[in-house]
Amino acid sequence: MVRIATIVEGRGEVEAAPILLRRIAAEVFPGEVSIPTPIRAPRHKIVKQDELEKFVELAAGKAGVDGCILILLDADDDCPALLAPDSPWRKSPLHSSGDASR
Repeated sequence: MVRIATIVEGRGEVEAAPILLRRIAAEVFPGEVSIPTPIRAPRHKIVKQDELEKFVELAAGKAGVDGCILILLDADDDCPALLAPDSPWRKSPLHSSGDASR
């Protein structure tokens, strides 16, 4: 079974992310997929150093040892290409400790 924990920014994503992921997973992963309730992380917290890591640790507990973590950011007012390179999670040990290709 594939387990996917999510960290989302808005209230709408809390409801929409599991539905979308189940639809995608049905096409990609054979077998059962478990998607726990998303963790809501407001933008003003998630972009601060050490704050995202707290949310990732919480998501890791939900995902389990063999699970995955997906972080969804709205980037309504930001260019994702500019936001990602300077993001604290790009420099954290959590980012480099696993296989990001899963």
